[in-house]
Amino acid sequence: MNKKLIVFIVAIFVTAGVGFFQSAEAQENTIIKSASEPDYPPFCIVDKNGQADGFSVELLKATLKAVNLDVSFYTAPWNQIKQDLADGKIQVLPLVGKTPERELVYDLTESYLTFYGAIFVRTGDTSIKTDKDLAGKEIAVLKGDNAEDYVRRENISSRIVTAETYKEAFTQLSEGKYDAVVAQQRMGTNLIKTLGIKNVVAVDYRLDKFKQEFTFAVKKGDTGLLAELDKGLAIVKINGTFDKLYQKWFAESGAKLNYLLIILLIVLTFIATISVSAYLIRKKYK
Repeated sequence: MNKKLIVFIVAIFVTAGVGFFQSAEAQENTIIKSASEPDYPPFCIVDKNGQADGFSVELLKATLKAVNLDVSFYTAPWNQIKQDLADGKIQVLPLVGKTPERELVYDLTESYLTFYGAIFVRTGDTSIKTDKDLAGKEIAVLKGDNAEDYVRRENISSRIVTAETYKEAFTQLSEGKYDAVVAQQRMGTNLIKTLGIKNVVAVDYRLDKFKQEFTFAVKKGDTGLLAELDKGLAIVKINGTFDKLYQKWFAESGAKLNYLLIILLIVLTFIATISVSAYLIRKKYK
């Protein structure tokens, strides 16, 4: 047999063997270690019992359950937990936006949601309407977040301040510090509502270059767990679990609103029917 052919066949078996053992290792370690941010609603939050919760946390649990794996969480600031993953202290993160910078450090699953960034300012501030107006402004972002990658990559401003949490950034913006906060639109809107902040709003302008394709992330080279996550993610999308979680965390308020509108429509129809009937009766016996 040709020597090159023998080497090629051996290489195939070695590669397959490595993949098998990596997958087996992932399966043996049935409790996967993860971590979550405390204040990135509705993706990652802390419930009333102090436990990690949110859409992405529940989605990761469901994804791993679909491939017969379990997961444990702790909560800590984003900058800490992303370093913990890079250092191998944990095995997966539930919410990581895909960027060229991060693809050098982590292996990422297929994206499961896509959102865009926004500019948040104090109510009444009309000086900032687009990203062009941020030049020279003091902007707060979360340390190590996609927002920081974006503002630095696009040279949005020379005055960039990093906060440990978005709670800190939005609270200080509300109190008069900074000119703006750049953050993911859905999360920011949820967080200022949760914090009860009344004087901060999102500018009606989408930051198209601040696009977040959310994924699960594993340490670079952990191909076994990555494969299991992609497999599990496909399962939960097919069996309807993904849609149920999305409805729970994103569409709940909209569903309530639609329900109220239906009730209102029924009431108005009833009133209109009674009014018409009364008019016709009066007209008949007038």
